Amino acid sequence: MDDKGTDTNWNDYVFRTAFQHSHALSVSGGTDETQYYISGGYSNQEGIVINNKFERYTFNASVDQKLLKFMKAGFSLNASYQKNTGPIKGTNSISDNMYATTRMLPNVAVYDKTHPTGYNIDVASPKSLGRGANLLPIDLTVPNIVWVLKNNTQENESYRLMPTGYVEINPLKGLSLKTVVGADISLLDNVYAWLPDTGDGYGYNGLISETNYTRKRWTLQNIASYVRTFHEKHNIDLTAVTEWSKYEYRNVNAGARDMSSSFFMPYIISNTYNTQSSGGDYTYNGIASYIFRANYNYNSTYYIGGSIRRDGLSRLPENNRWGTFYGGSFAVRLSQMDFWTGIKDVVSDFRLRGSYAEVGNDDIGNFTYLDTFTAQLYGSQTGISYYQTGNPALKWEKQNIYDLGFDLSLYNRVNFTAAYWSKKNSDIVLDSPTPPSLGIPWNVISRNIGAVENHGLEFELGGTVYRNKNFSYAASLNFSTQYNKVTELLSDMTYEHYIIRKGESMRSLYGYIYEGVNMANGYPMYRKADGTIVQGNPNDSKYYVYDAANPGTLGAASSLIAADKVVLGNTIPKWFGGFDNNLKYKNFDMNIFFRFSGGNKIANVTRRDMMNMYFQNNGTEILDRWQSKENPGNGKVPIIIYNKGSFLNLEADGSSRWVEDGDFLKLQNISLGYTLPKTLTERLTLNQVRVYAQAQNLFTITKYTGLDPEVYTTTLGVDWNGNPQQRSFTFGLNVVF
Repeated sequence: MDDKGTDTNWNDYVFRTAFQHSHALSVSGGTDETQYYISGGYSNQEGIVINNKFERYTFNASVDQKLLKFMKAGFSLNASYQKNTGPIKGTNSISDNMYATTRMLPNVAVYDKTHPTGYNIDVASPKSLGRGANLLPIDLTVPNIVWVLKNNTQENESYRLMPTGYVEINPLKGLSLKTVVGADISLLDNVYAWLPDTGDGYGYNGLISETNYTRKRWTLQNIASYVRTFHEKHNIDLTAVTEWSKYEYRNVNAGARDMSSSFFMPYIISNTYNTQSSGGDYTYNGIASYIFRANYNYNSTYYIGGSIRRDGLSRLPENNRWGTFYGGSFAVRLSQMDFWTGIKDVVSDFRLRGSYAEVGNDDIGNFTYLDTFTAQLYGSQTGISYYQTGNPALKWEKQNIYDLGFDLSLYNRVNFTAAYWSKKNSDIVLDSPTPPSLGIPWNVISRNIGAVENHGLEFELGGTVYRNKNFSYAASLNFSTQYNKVTELLSDMTYEHYIIRKGESMRSLYGYIYEGVNMANGYPMYRKADGTIVQGNPNDSKYYVYDAANPGTLGAASSLIAADKVVLGNTIPKWFGGFDNNLKYKNFDMNIFFRFSGGNKIANVTRRDMMNMYFQNNGTEILDRWQSKENPGNGKVPIIIYNKGSFLNLEADGSSRWVEDGDFLKLQNISLGYTLPKTLTERLTLNQVRVYAQAQNLFTITKYTGLDPEVYTTTLGVDWNGNPQQRSFTFGLNVVF
């Protein structure tokens, strides 16, 4: 501690109470022949991190014009501009806001007026936080995160245009013929700049990276529909669609480093840098679809429907490009039948229903069926090299969806729904390993080798709980289950914290089973596949058999290898739902919404990293460490040894030590509103005026020790320095003219 007693809470400098405001105005009107709508909006949202901000402008306009008695046309335009600035994110970036903030030394001040920047930055190790009264600078050159957030730049600007035009004619009663032309065009400019003073930018002497993206999707649809009722009881609905869509994507990137001065940053300006780089990418794909749907119901009692579609995808080889997919549905409203009359006062409505659909997945990557080449430099000469071995046998990924359930209504007041659903994905395109001797680039080839099954139950109960002249209370509760399993896979796909394995849930957590601390010496213990318990000796980074009868003695030499790893839990929640409550008293209204989820596990890698045993701030869990036989800690945290965290915490592998339950209950939303009486709004020549206050993400009940059980970064179920969801309070005014 220095002579000032410095005790910095870095969270107070990095996080803030943020302000957000949104405004929208819309105008609509017209005549019998012309209808129009115009709206505009503006939103400005600060994030809870000091440099995080989101700004958005929107404009929407549409006009529908009746041209003839049987013809009309229309045009709409949705346009938006948004700018987003935020912290650098990356699990291994020393400038990541969560990574760096949690490692800042509390006995070091944020600012130092003697340093040219005004911030506490180490003079001998300029990449690092200043050392203050410490004899050494912070380990791993973690920079002063407040300086990073206030000086480095990470921003993107995007423009989006979605114009749509249509012509519709009605030549016969019930028949509609419609042609729709649309586009979706996005332009995105992303730039990040690291100043040379400290942090990530110091080693580059300043760095700028700027990328411009262009995304375009063009769509043409022809839609024919026929809706008629015959003899008052026979209802038919026929629809035929042809659709063509083309997607283009292009990006151009430029980089600069070795800056002449940070004065010219954060944008690339000619002659202000010594080293430059550039690159780009271009790709495209298209899909053509032909669809026919037919629905029939008799007297709103018997329902039957079917569909067939044929899709052609340019991402597949010509022989397998076209896929045909079918669907069907049925429903029977038993409460409409004569035999139901006796109980209709109690069960006022009851319907059985079911459906089946087969769909294709078009998101399989471009040109995976082709042998491709890539541009390559050989010295100063340009050329090409073999890049990918294509698979001309690739075919559509498919998903089969089943649903069977019922809906009922009691006393015309309470509604209950129950359903069973199943989704089976087959022929999933994955990289299949090939022998290195074949000489195939990357030693992989794309093949239809994967299959995944999902199934579950859905329940919903809702209705009016109480109602009188001045007060009403309506509520609904929904609960769903979800079970997931990989059913086809060529071989295990193993990653640092999770695995994709046949017979297991997708991306199941994977690693070693932690057996706690050897209380005689403080060494961590693990269970091997054969049931043997081994202890890790940090002095030589080797494993030895643990003998419970002689815990202070190292047993026979052993090992901890990949074959000892096991599945530690599923990352996909097994159950989830919500509880919605709506109350009204005279002109007051209130909504309270709870959300819950559970049955899943989370790898709290952030917690692991806070035990790294470097000269950095560590988590409070380290206070429970083993220190001696007389002071053994809680039996969960082993001995700490400087620079041995990688071995003692297994930082390169998954471990049950860091796996926690992901169950939670959240008060997701609570709002209170008041609508001015009609007598008052009419005097103001207004239709409606409502004021309201709203709070979101108010509290979370969970045993998870991280910041938020819904935070994940690299993949679902892995919390690695993720930002938590923010709590927000909103005050608003709705005015209808």
